[in-house]
Amino acid sequence: MNNEILIEHSHKKTRFSNLILDIVSFWVLWILHGILFENWIKSITGEGSVTNNIIYFFVFYFLYYFIMEFLFGRTIGKFLTEEA
Repeated sequence: MNNEILIEHSHKKTRFSNLILDIVSFWVLWILHGILFENWIKSITGEGSVTNNIIYFFVFYFLYYFIMEFLFGRTIGKFLTEEA
């Protein structure tokens, strides 16, 4: 009985393309989010608090990947390059 699992790895160029597309997608969402929810973001982070803004950025970054992977099993970059 042979229980081997075959895994097909992506090419480095495809992985790099996924990364670039995910970075661009994240920044587009970040900018749109900032425009649409500016007052709400200011009420949460405070107007002059750099630390709170940095924390908010990283929470948003984490949520981008978490939500995409949880709901769809892949990120926008993988959708665009048709990677599994």
